[in-house]
Amino acid sequence: MTRNAKRSSGRRFARKGLASILAILALLGSQLVAAGTYDKARIHDVAINPQPDGSTVITAKPILETLYWCPGAVLQETDTTISVSLVRCWYKSTCDVDIEAITDPAAPGVVKIVVPPSDKRVEF
Repeated sequence: MTRNAKRSSGRRFARKGLASILAILALLGSQLVAAGTYDKARIHDVAINPQPDGSTVITAKPILETLYWCPGAVLQETDTTISVSLVRCWYKSTCDVDIEAITDPAAPGVVKIVVPPSDKRVEF
């Protein structure tokens, strides 16, 4: 094999490798940016506490991740219930929430959601 043939073969391999890496990054990028909600299996230490004023305080600890954070919760209401889901947001994004999370530096990773007073049952 000549020197030029070796260089040409190496360039083809490099281009294929670069194309593969770019395809993987594009696929991962679309997954990283997509906002969603945390699966219940990824949330720990959940406490639901009704308050005297009719509001409900939910404290929970979603799994800590390097590239995601929890900015708050989204609500889904029916005639009788309010369902609360924690939002999972990519760290470089802002995500829409119905209720912003309250955090406490003394309790890293724990979020507090205060659901306004309602006659409906709160589900998490």
